Amino acid sequence: MMNFRNTAVFIGTAALVLVQPQVAVNLSPAEVAQTAKEITVLIQGPGPSGSGVIIQRKGDIYLVLTAAHVVNSTSPGEEAYVTTNDDILHDIDTRKIINLPGVDLAVMEFQSNNSYSIANIGNSGQAIQQGFFITE
Repeated sequence: MMNFRNTAVFIGTAALVLVQPQVAVNLSPAEVAQTAKEITVLIQGPGPSGSGVIIQRKGDIYLVLTAAHVVNSTSPGEEAYVTTNDDILHDIDTRKIINLPGVDLAVMEFQSNNSYSIANIGNSGQAIQQGFFITE
């Protein structure tokens, strides 16, 4: 895939536009696996265990995106935990679990002073426009 960056150069009253290709770098399977390991967490609570992805950090608060069915049986105030890639257990603030309307997704948070990798969230609309998804 090539992305292009446009650069305008003004010469007198005329403009010349240069198009420079930027080559996207593909990750190796090992790099993809390492990234997935770093951003994925295990979620354990009163219901079924599941996984989630760290999507944001605000100070020492991390936000995790997961399937809503993983946390639906967790009531506010109940004990639930996130295990990060360094095998550390973190309490989930079960009073702040947010179910996203119309989809099987939820956002939760945990607190840690440790530094964890954050998932890069892309725009699926752009991926479709650029032909990354085949629709039949």
